[in-house]
Amino acid sequence: MMKSKIQKLLSGAAIFLVVYTLYFPSIVYAYSSAISMTVVPESAPINTPRTISVTYAVQNFCNYPTAITLDSSMVDTNGTLSIGFDYGVLLICALSFNRTQTFVTTYTPVKAGDLTVRARDGDASATALIKTVDGPRIRSKFDVTGLWWDPSTSGSGLSIIHSYSTTDVAVVSWYAHTNGAVVPYEFPPQRLPPTLSARWFSVQGLQWTEDGSVLEGGAAYTVGGSTCPVPLLPMGVGLADCPSKSSTLTAFARLRIKFESAKKARAEAILPDGKTLFIANIVPFDF
Repeated sequence: MMKSKIQKLLSGAAIFLVVYTLYFPSIVYAYSSAISMTVVPESAPINTPRTISVTYAVQNFCNYPTAITLDSSMVDTNGTLSIGFDYGVLLICALSFNRTQTFVTTYTPVKAGDLTVRARDGDASATALIKTVDGPRIRSKFDVTGLWWDPSTSGSGLSIIHSYSTTDVAVVSWYAHTNGAVVPYEFPPQRLPPTLSARWFSVQGLQWTEDGSVLEGGAAYTVGGSTCPVPLLPMGVGLADCPSKSSTLTAFARLRIKFESAKKARAEAILPDGKTLFIANIVPFDF
């Protein structure tokens, strides 16, 4: 009798696992994902690297993307650059789990023309446009190295290192505070306590555009993957705010800086949905 009951239980469990594996994930997967994508800069001369940021938001899932792949086989045929996804798999499907992952890659067009970038996964998809024009790579008009800030919003600003006389490459770090408010560029939105409101962003894929007076790139932030151990505390207990290797890179906005001169500029942050996060009139800080 006991053996018969065990056999029935095992048979029922096997049937459940088959149905769960084949049927349930497909239902969850069908409505749980959303993709957004940005390209910076959108328009530039030939041989200018473009930074492509793809954000994949999942609410309920059984499998999730871990990396993206570029397929350029159709670029010359129909002007399409395709983005695919590699996956990780969960043994148990999460019914109410929010996960957002941003993947960043680069692509360098070698001829003039328009190129459509398309990312697709099931019913979720996103497209972006790369415009490439003839002509030399645009160089900057001004040397903009320095610490830039808006005097009306002290406490935040930009650090710009610019190799004006040599490579013309610019490196930008953006220091900001959220004041515990809802962060509009994260999915799902989260409320940060005042002690955790300070953020340090790096600006990726910076390029000079227009007549050399505009610097733009994709702003992103990283999250550390470990904590620093503290002496005399149990193993695994430590401080999160310490130097550590980053585990994720999240792109959230396009930063565009229009320089009127080496002493005056206008900075604008634009979210992936096209809405403006902020506009600031910035100047170099005088020591």
